[in-house]
Amino acid sequence: MIPTLADVAKRAGVSIKTASRVINNEARVAEMTRKKVLAAVEELGYVPNVWAQRLARGQSGLIGLVIFDATPAYTSIMMIGLMDAGEAAGYNVSIHRLNPGNPRQVAEIIGIAAHRRVEGLVITPPCDTAPGLLQSLKEMNFPFVVIAPHENCEDCPVIAPMDEHGSYEAAWHLIRLGHRRIGFLQGPQDHQASWERLRGYERALKEAGINWCEEIIRQGSWEFEAGLVNGRDLLSLQERPTAIMAPNDVVASGVLQAAWERGISCPDQLSVVGYDDIPLARQVCPPLTTVRQPIYEIGTGAMTMLIDQLIPRGVISRKAEMPTELVIRHSTGPAPR
Repeated sequence: MIPTLADVAKRAGVSIKTASRVINNEARVAEMTRKKVLAAVEELGYVPNVWAQRLARGQSGLIGLVIFDATPAYTSIMMIGLMDAGEAAGYNVSIHRLNPGNPRQVAEIIGIAAHRRVEGLVITPPCDTAPGLLQSLKEMNFPFVVIAPHENCEDCPVIAPMDEHGSYEAAWHLIRLGHRRIGFLQGPQDHQASWERLRGYERALKEAGINWCEEIIRQGSWEFEAGLVNGRDLLSLQERPTAIMAPNDVVASGVLQAAWERGISCPDQLSVVGYDDIPLARQVCPPLTTVRQPIYEIGTGAMTMLIDQLIPRGVISRKAEMPTELVIRHSTGPAPR
């Protein structure tokens, strides 16, 4: 049988309360008693139940990750970052689905915080747009971190990638290759990242003296079907784009399929750029030029910011911007003549 605290107390000849004080390294225990309890712990091979101890103190040891419609690859990579940083500090991660437009689900998340079923929340877009959510958490003084918020939140702990800069770099890469008619697929309109990336694209075109053309801009989602449908649409235009920027690698793969269906060679006749640099970017044919978003580091950074609120260790970071990196592969090339 697994030894219990009661077994340790009996072996040491002390009360369970005294044994607990020794194991929790509390004061007011005689040195001889402490040695007896520690000797009993070693003899029996007793391992303290950290989770039971936390529950007794009203702590769950859980950090809640609030998500809605992020793609599986993005979510899994970020979760690994959260879990790696969390486990190092004794925290596990639980997942909570939230449609920001569903009042019942919003109330459930607020209730989870109010009843301390988790010790903190990591909130991903567009969940931060849920009416009353952030304000309620602030009023409860409940620890949370927002990843890439939809709107600027001055008094919220925030971690976000440099999305505008990443899109700007990708657009300039295409411009330097001679492309002037560059299609742009925007992500969901309720995600701030979608607008940041559109701004980066527009800024690059403006600097290059290229007129912004609404005809080759499409709004969509993070899904493969958005790339397939919008790719077919753009490639059916009488004057089709010579390059297309997608909001993520999954959508970019849909664009590649749309081009393949029409016999359009990539990159000889069409250049395609993705975003995120998930494993898929290296697995499609041709491998995608993409903007590497530090997804894992965003996860570890968000957890670290949250733990700093739970276990104050000095100055608490409230804002963090994570750099992106353009990764050039084989899906982009010179504009066709």
